[in-house]
Amino acid sequence: MEKYGFVYIWYDKKRKMYYIGCHWGTEDDGYICSSNRMRNAYNRRPEDFRRRIIKRIYTNKKEMFTEEYNYLKLIDKKNLGKKYYNLNNKQMNHWSSSSNDIYENTIHKLKKRKHTEETKNKLRLANKKQFEDSEKRQKHLNSFLEKNGNHRGTIWINNGIISKRVDHEDLISYIEKGNWIKGRMKKDVNFWKHSNRKRDFITGRFTKK
Repeated sequence: MEKYGFVYIWYDKKRKMYYIGCHWGTEDDGYICSSNRMRNAYNRRPEDFRRRIIKRIYTNKKEMFTEEYNYLKLIDKKNLGKKYYNLNNKQMNHWSSSSNDIYENTIHKLKKRKHTEETKNKLRLANKKQFEDSEKRQKHLNSFLEKNGNHRGTIWINNGIISKRVDHEDLISYIEKGNWIKGRMKKDVNFWKHSNRKRDFITGRFTKK
């Protein structure tokens, strides 16, 4: 279903409070409101709330916010936060509208922009030079290994209870023990239930009970 805008009003029959807002989407997309206070109350007791659509807008978001303000300005300021969940009735440019417009305009400009062959060659050379220097390559490698760990020359083994990595030269000694095999154990969802595991206080690892 195509999206459109609408202005709505919520009524809380328990507290006898209202909330006026707007939304760009559909009336059944699950959106509640932008007020944390009202949304928390709704989540606790949704049966006390009723929503009515008071205006539908099919043009653009800017007109939707203007229509919302036409209703907000009717609220007496002394009732803000008391009779209404709304805390102010000023006209605001919602972040969702402005940020989306900026994003869409930027993407549109980037798609239209075309690099000249000279610029493309410069970009290629810059990428190539980045890894020509052996010191820079090593620096990138060290940085990667520091973040992700160095597992070169290791292999996964398991004993049916735990999995771990060992050096290739140590593999044979583990296999000869008889209770280790190559490969990593598949994750057992039930294993992570407290009733099915215990912690080894020496190694700090969890094992099956």
